[in-house]
Amino acid sequence: MKKTRIVLVSLGALAMLAVGVGLMMYYKPHKDFATSAPDVRITAEAFTKAFDADEVNATWAYVKGDKTILVTGKIAEVGMNKDGNVDVILAGSAETGTVSCAMMPDERAKAKKLKAGDEVRIKGQCTGRVELIDKQVVMIRCALAEDE
Repeated sequence: MKKTRIVLVSLGALAMLAVGVGLMMYYKPHKDFATSAPDVRITAEAFTKAFDADEVNATWAYVKGDKTILVTGKIAEVGMNKDGNVDVILAGSAETGTVSCAMMPDERAKAKKLKAGDEVRIKGQCTGRVELIDKQVVMIRCALAEDE
């Protein structure tokens, strides 16, 4: 009887600990990529070439660990996505594709003023590369970088 009680109390304590850790992880605030210092500084062309040369290593270098990426390049296109937010497409090279930057909603007004050919610096989080029609390195939670 005493052993059963000890086992049940131990299991209850472990369950409460697991629930506590789960809630802590669920409510953990997201990293603010707009204000965080960049972990990586790279040009759009070098960024797309890295994924074209070795996607596995590029994924480890730029995606893993919630890194803040500061990418510099010329705008190829500015458009609205299905959510009404602005997407800025940076030119890479003809062979390696582009960098798609999904801007944060609070960046909408500044991003709408951008036009093709402008040189910009954008901070955000890289999620990897997709190949639908063209090759694109995808960045989310993006903001225009202030001069540092």
